[in-house]
Amino acid sequence: MHNSECKHAHLKIGFIGFGRYGYGVMKAILKSGHHNINNVYYLNINDYLESNANDSDIHKKKVTLLKERLLPRFINSKKYKWDEHYLGLNNFMAKISSDHDDEGVLVISLNKNRGEKVFKKLKGYIKKNTWLFSSISNLKSSSIKDLLGDKCMVLRYLPNMGTKVGQGITAVYVDVEPRHRKEGEVVFKKVFQGLGNIYFVDTEEQIIAARVITGSTIGVIAYLAQSIADAIGDLNIKGLGDEKEIAAEIVYHSMAGALALGKDKEISTWGNIYDSIRIKPGPDEKPGTTDIIIKKMRDGKVPEVIKDSFRLSFEKCKKGETEE
Repeated sequence: MHNSECKHAHLKIGFIGFGRYGYGVMKAILKSGHHNINNVYYLNINDYLESNANDSDIHKKKVTLLKERLLPRFINSKKYKWDEHYLGLNNFMAKISSDHDDEGVLVISLNKNRGEKVFKKLKGYIKKNTWLFSSISNLKSSSIKDLLGDKCMVLRYLPNMGTKVGQGITAVYVDVEPRHRKEGEVVFKKVFQGLGNIYFVDTEEQIIAARVITGSTIGVIAYLAQSIADAIGDLNIKGLGDEKEIAAEIVYHSMAGALALGKDKEISTWGNIYDSIRIKPGPDEKPGTTDIIIKKMRDGKVPEVIKDSFRLSFEKCKKGETEE
């Protein structure tokens, strides 16, 4: 990364925690090349996790993973001074949050319990030009403001696993005064443009639905793809079925092709993807192999199983939101 070529060289980004998506978010930011790596900092949160030794150990392992495996892929680790970027609270906040014109962004990737502990320590440090991006799934923006103070500009975001490879879907709720909303959207895009698609929702309640759709859909598709690959393998077709990698490649490209056809409005509509792209047998023709497979799945009530799974996922998310 050449700092002189960075689009957002003056934007200061501070990471607090390396949660489920934190590592992926960090990887995407580094890989994009849009940010000056010398303006990216990490908070040493071990002091705030001392009541739970296991949490502290997990954090240390993730820091080691970041320092020894991720950063060297994108920067000259010999010139980069880690100790100047992995900081205690006072120095960390002095770098990120100031009353000057430089924009600062705090990216929070923790679970709810750990997040609340750290937020209590952050209160009083947040200045007017600091944005806080939180991916804590069950902690509402109003609760974050209660912990940090009303002047905190909170954007709550929930990415899915595709973020790790730059093809994610991230739902964002901007909880700021209306006059600052567009500005918040612009800053968020500056930071997360390497993650994939970004959708801004109008209400915090929509975050729940977005979390279910974006998170569960990728899981369902991955599970279905694996099931198809396993089925191909079980057929033991010489040169194909016994090659797991080849089977996985066929599944991947077939699914990508099916989704591309489904998205082509000249061919299909999302109302009924399969029926609109399938080759229907003529009056004197017997059903093809695909029809046989789909009939078997429908008879096995696969669509109903998927619907029930999404409903359960939605109920779980909604329950988590209300358990403050």
